[in-house]
Amino acid sequence: MRTETDMDKNAIAENIQRTVERTALRNIRKLSATLDQEHVAERRLQRRALMIAVVVGTVFSAWFVLDLIGSDAKYERERTIQLPDKIVLPK
Repeated sequence: MRTETDMDKNAIAENIQRTVERTALRNIRKLSATLDQEHVAERRLQRRALMIAVVVGTVFSAWFVLDLIGSDAKYERERTIQLPDKIVLPK
């Protein structure tokens, strides 16, 4: 037979159990929100790093191509070279 004190103890135990479960659930939700925020921040950082890498790569490529074009101009390819009519070989 159950007495009132047993019922009270059971009710208190159930209340404690529900309170512990709610607290654990709140902690899990808070942890999940924190992990989501970290994931979003990490993706944002990766995107920024990729954009910086693309900009640096584009600038480097443009510099390289412009340097090639500039170095090609110094060879004066339009100037004609006159070849001798006769080649004399030493004996």
